[in-house]
Amino acid sequence: MNKWKGDDLHIDSDIQRMDGCNKLWNLIVTERESGKSTLLWKKVYNTFKDKHRPSILVKRFQTDITGLFIDGVAIIIGQFTDQQITFNYNKGDLKSGGILDLKIVINGQEEPGVFCRIVALNTPLSRLKSQVLLNPRYIFEDEFICNKRLKERYLEDEVFRLKEGVYNTYLRFVPKKDLSIYLFGNPYSVYNPYVSSLKIDANKIYPGSFLVGDIYCMWNYQIKPELKAKLLEGNPLYQFDDAYRAYAYDGRAIQDINIKILKNIPENFRLEYVFKIHGKTIGLYHGYQFEPEKLFYYAKLINKEQIGAWRDVLCFDFGEMADKTVLVATGNKMLYYAFREAVEHRWIAFASAEEGWLIEEIYQSI
Repeated sequence: MNKWKGDDLHIDSDIQRMDGCNKLWNLIVTERESGKSTLLWKKVYNTFKDKHRPSILVKRFQTDITGLFIDGVAIIIGQFTDQQITFNYNKGDLKSGGILDLKIVINGQEEPGVFCRIVALNTPLSRLKSQVLLNPRYIFEDEFICNKRLKERYLEDEVFRLKEGVYNTYLRFVPKKDLSIYLFGNPYSVYNPYVSSLKIDANKIYPGSFLVGDIYCMWNYQIKPELKAKLLEGNPLYQFDDAYRAYAYDGRAIQDINIKILKNIPENFRLEYVFKIHGKTIGLYHGYQFEPEKLFYYAKLINKEQIGAWRDVLCFDFGEMADKTVLVATGNKMLYYAFREAVEHRWIAFASAEEGWLIEEIYQSI
């Protein structure tokens, strides 16, 4: 197997900074054209070549696993290794969806062992948990941040499915317990279920930030000036669309731009509603502020200690119901008229972008 070719311009030349942190969770958020997808397959290829260990690629939906996608992977690897690459796999598994093992074929010769297993997270959990793969090194997911404005959606309990159905399932077969997760995405929003589950402060996420916790490392990688200049010269889109330029070449979370962030609860605002959604408890504070701008509501994630014993928690799903939790009667828009009006006129602020997206879902549910 040939060595992987690289350069000093793309993200693969800098990835040692993250690898050196040796964390379980590794989240890379970066502009387009940084080389993140190429980096993913470079790590898969080198791990198999040097250690003869397979990797696992996670896709959100079974329909994402196609022959066209697999052919594209072969082209990427072939371009960077100067080899003729194809893959052998069970065509029946491709049709049934869910789980597919790739055997790499180099210059017409199949290499022994599984090169990469592709797993769809929406596969039934019982099937995910019943799989065996010896000594995998990495779990990867590309495009882990959804573009919600284009109606892309996260799975229900998506993080749990990755933890329980993939990580915990395959960790049993890793003697050194060095199985690591790498998530790659574009900066559509700083809010996503992975960031929320790992309790990463969304207000600390910005272009260039490098955040390290006990079990995670999150890098909001920015492409190098030399590469940016080269890309901008060849892409006329940036000349006409400031929003696209900010997202694609500056790494800004463009879908969070209109979310009004305030770190502290405005003076004289009082807790009016408590909602529970996706396992999170969010307090909605009401008050009146006219300067420096009109503001009537403020949303902030809260804990049980901040909720009075007399107050009910409103939820939208039977699965969220617990003691002192009541199901919202949807359809009565007049009951929440003032709140809905504040959302519609942007007379509401949030502790972080996470609250902004959660309130949008609540708004759509009442």
